[in-house]
Amino acid sequence: MVDPACTCLPPLYNVVISWFKQSDATSYDVHYAYPGETSGDPPQDKTTRVTGTSLTIPGFQTRPNNLCYTVRAVNEYGTSPWTNSTCT
Repeated sequence: MVDPACTCLPPLYNVVISWFKQSDATSYDVHYAYPGETSGDPPQDKTTRVTGTSLTIPGFQTRPNNLCYTVRAVNEYGTSPWTNSTCT
């Protein structure tokens, strides 16, 4: 029996970006951008700071295309240069 109050979504895709730990890094800035999934969706362009060596971007309705990202290390002295951009 199906609960009539249930709002069911199709399976969603997650994208995991990972990189190697850099000595002396205390965190990492990750910049990523991708076009909207449908014609009405705005493009996404975000930068976030994480303490580990990966970032999961959840909730894609389809396998994402044209997602580009770059990473830089952060410590008490500042930031490293951004890595070369990688795109899916």
